[in-house]
Amino acid sequence: MLIVIVGLIIIYKIANPLGPVSENYFVLVMVILSGFFGFLGAIALLLRFGSGKYRRKFMYSFFAVANFCIGILSVLYAIKYKTGGILALLVYVFSLLIGCVMLADIFFGKRNSKFEQEMLIY
Repeated sequence: MLIVIVGLIIIYKIANPLGPVSENYFVLVMVILSGFFGFLGAIALLLRFGSGKYRRKFMYSFFAVANFCIGILSVLYAIKYKTGGILALLVYVFSLLIGCVMLADIFFGKRNSKFEQEMLIY
């Protein structure tokens, strides 16, 4: 989670529309990030439902946290500064929704074995 937060802070500082870069560049960067991680998160979610043992892997958890953080940052930024169009907002909400579903699956999903029932995440 720390990696995702540090990466988002760096992107926010570099592509911030209040700085020397225009706001369209920031919207473009966030749409690309949201779409990329949303697509990879959706694939990971489909793989998880295909095989039940995929939920605890690092990449699944990383995509869940990345989608959630990018979605929250993008949606809040789009609402606060009224940037981007409806399509950009839909991509942001898609990323946020995928992240929420994946995090809910990690923390509240059905446990397959007794060991998984005793240990939440290690």
